[in-house]
Amino acid sequence: MTAIVVASAAPAAAQPLTSRVEGAVSDETGAVIPGASVTMTEIDTGIAQVATTDERGLYLFPPVTAGTYQVAGSVPGFATTPTTRSSA
Repeated sequence: MTAIVVASAAPAAAQPLTSRVEGAVSDETGAVIPGASVTMTEIDTGIAQVATTDERGLYLFPPVTAGTYQVAGSVPGFATTPTTRSSA
């Protein structure tokens, strides 16, 4: 089984130099995965943050500075498919 992580970055309204990173974790059938651990790592610094999906499979990270981030979900019994996104 594969856990699919979807991430998006949108500018935060209050702070123009930061972006909000949010998304969902689901399996290959589209079923949401609550309780998944999602790690977001800034490519340039290697600094990582971790969030956990809610009952709807959704996660939200605190605002981050502009940069390129890799986001990967971790769920026991599932393969991980990391994604890389840039925030502006």
